[in-house]
Amino acid sequence: MGGNRRRPYLLPVPLAVMLMLAGGAIGSTEFYLFAHGPADGLDVTVNGEHVGGVQTRAVVAGDRIGTRDTVCLLRFTPTTRAMLGPHVDCEITGPVALRLSVGQAYLEGPVVVMTPTCHVRSGSGAVAVRVNLAGETTVGAVSGTVIVSVGARELSVAENEAVTVMADNGVLGPGNADPLQVVYSLPFHDSDDSGLEDINLDAPENTREPAAGQVAGREAPSAEIKPAPEQEAAVATSGEQWNISAPDVVAEAVVCRGVDPNNRPIGVGRTFPGSLGHISLYLQLNLGTTPHQVRISWSRGSRQLAGRIVRASGHREILNSLSAREGGDFPPGDYRVTVHIDDRPAATLDFTVREGD
Repeated sequence: MGGNRRRPYLLPVPLAVMLMLAGGAIGSTEFYLFAHGPADGLDVTVNGEHVGGVQTRAVVAGDRIGTRDTVCLLRFTPTTRAMLGPHVDCEITGPVALRLSVGQAYLEGPVVVMTPTCHVRSGSGAVAVRVNLAGETTVGAVSGTVIVSVGARELSVAENEAVTVMADNGVLGPGNADPLQVVYSLPFHDSDDSGLEDINLDAPENTREPAAGQVAGREAPSAEIKPAPEQEAAVATSGEQWNISAPDVVAEAVVCRGVDPNNRPIGVGRTFPGSLGHISLYLQLNLGTTPHQVRISWSRGSRQLAGRIVRASGHREILNSLSAREGGDFPPGDYRVTVHIDDRPAATLDFTVREGD
């Protein structure tokens, strides 16, 4: 992949040196987990046991790995390595093979990734894979060509394309996209004064009616995030707070801090502290029986920050979040999130981010 496209760091320099020195000592069935940054220790589980406070941990085929709130690095061979995102559940199944049950991963080098809905094979390039709680899998070819097997079908995903495989083995794509947005919560290589990822996704993703504690195939934020009393009182009908231009399909649209276990928005407001890790859009939609494309776009001033396209029908609840760069704050200023249904303007929600807590 060329140009100035951002890529996740896989190896901070001190860890890269450590891996080079360790290369000859790693056997064909022994691999290593590394903390992402030199100042950070691992915070993972291996076969259900917590591993923390250390920089490295040897693992072998058959080990099941779970990450918590941070990312970590997994080294298979000198040429195959992976960055595992937060809240990943995966299992090492072979010398260069991983079963990803849920979460996000960015992988470089020859590798096979098995998910609940498909098998992914990458050669010498790089691939981004995300699996949601429903098992639906989105694959982005960052460099080189990726083969996605769905049952007896094989799909060729070219560089800068992405494809989504649904739980019923239906397929959306492949289509042109920024494949790094597939793994949107992973840290990226360069930074700018915005402190945010300047990325945009045009690959569709399917969503289903969420169960309690899930929205759009993602875990609801922890119930420990509590709204302030005035924010709780501010929960009102969408039309009283923001511009809902398609009330026939948008039953509710609010900007909030997340949702509770019953999928109700919490921390609804027009102003948020910059130290907040993420700011969310909660939607309730009545889309009828025909599938529609729901396009969500986030911006700060005139600058586009991120976007998603969700394919949905019927009554749907969708939670889409804008996240600050890992370890950083949202820059203060005026923000906007817009919603289009099949290119029809449906909602515009303005909010402000202030400095500090």
